[in-house]
Amino acid sequence: MSNVCTKGKGKWMLSCNEVSELLSFQRDQISIGMIKKFQLKLHLYMCEMCKGFHSIITLPDKEGKLSGSPHMPTDMKVRILHNLESKAHGKI
Repeated sequence: MSNVCTKGKGKWMLSCNEVSELLSFQRDQISIGMIKKFQLKLHLYMCEMCKGFHSIITLPDKEGKLSGSPHMPTDMKVRILHNLESKAHGKI
């Protein structure tokens, strides 16, 4: 179910890239609005890769073990998402 993304106006499904950005915003405690929250939850319900990414970026907070920088660098988030996408498509 990783191919849940659509293009164009009026779309309800977010792309994996949009989801990773929204998850980063939430982690940084930036408000994303009610409709985006709904779209995010819908995507996370359907996409195993993004569920995995979400659990990875929230793990330090759940364990209370943030050390050093309080936020994961964006380039690290992008690498993790790319690796998850590659695994889902059998490339790793």
